[in-house]
Amino acid sequence: MTSNNKQHGFSAVEVVLVIVVIALLAFVAWSFFDARSEDNDTAQQASEQQIESSEDLAEAEDLLLETDIDGELDTEELDESLSE
Repeated sequence: MTSNNKQHGFSAVEVVLVIVVIALLAFVAWSFFDARSEDNDTAQQASEQQIESSEDLAEAEDLLLETDIDGELDTEELDESLSE
């Protein structure tokens, strides 16, 4: 008689090893994603600050262009405009 010792399926050790490898890959991918997300947030905040500064400069420039160059500059109007 022939023995029927063919194994089917995976052993518990093989399944655990596959789960550990997948978990490690997921951890590395999550760490990379999280770091890039923080970098993007920092860059976005810097961009927003730069835009606000440029808007303030544009308002000041417009105000200077509207004033009479030969006359005296009204600094109160400029201060009010920039404080808004």
